[in-house]
Amino acid sequence: MTKLINDFYFTAITLTPLILFSIIFWDNIALYSVMALALVLSTLVIELALNKKYFLQEKSKKMSLTIVPINIAVFAMFAIFVF
Repeated sequence: MTKLINDFYFTAITLTPLILFSIIFWDNIALYSVMALALVLSTLVIELALNKKYFLQEKSKKMSLTIVPINIAVFAMFAIFVF
């Protein structure tokens, strides 16, 4: 179980607020589902690639340079459409 959490830590961290926001913003669930799918899939794909080479601490440095800016841009785009 610890290995699973270490392998998909950032995907779980991304998925948790998305689930909470989907409960709050239930009116736009279709658009929100598309955004959640885009964020989770992009995080998961990059995390799977980084799991082959790096441990959790090294992976966090790489993730902060790659996936965080991408997720912020995707979230900003969808926030404009939802709000």
